[in-house]
Amino acid sequence: MSHMAKHTSNNERSFKYLLPESYLAYIKNSVGTKMFRTFYVRDEKGKIYDVLKNGDLSCAVFVSTVLRNFDLIEKLHFTTIRTVEDLVQSGWKKVKTGDMKPGDVIVWEKKPVRSGGDVPHIGFYVGNNQAVSNSSKTGMIQKHHVTYKTKRNIEAVYRPNWKKDYAKS
Repeated sequence: MSHMAKHTSNNERSFKYLLPESYLAYIKNSVGTKMFRTFYVRDEKGKIYDVLKNGDLSCAVFVSTVLRNFDLIEKLHFTTIRTVEDLVQSGWKKVKTGDMKPGDVIVWEKKPVRSGGDVPHIGFYVGNNQAVSNSSKTGMIQKHHVTYKTKRNIEAVYRPNWKKDYAKS
């Protein structure tokens, strides 16, 4: 990938950010982490609870955190639907499933989760028919076959717009 943003450090040494490459490495290096397992909120009555249900509903937080850290969407999201809305508003393009490239965001069909209900799933394509997403069974980020060995259908694939100017000071 060729997108680079120039940065000059305090000692005036110039270097270029390799954002697409760093983004993909960030995704791959997240495998095995439990850091997206819990997120506490307090409701209007003062009750504190974990909105991610011990990792059962962590996929959108994982994906939106990665995307937000690279300034590819506007904010953190707790649902796949809101994450996809932000992708579209941020200039991501929907691409064909057969045209997936590493770094694309994948949305899978709705399936039942431990905490109840059917929810869609979201993660990243990393190449060679492999994806990285949060496992609702373990509450950890895992690498797996892109269709869970034909057990889960892909509903949509989105590609980032690397043409933005990512130079930051």
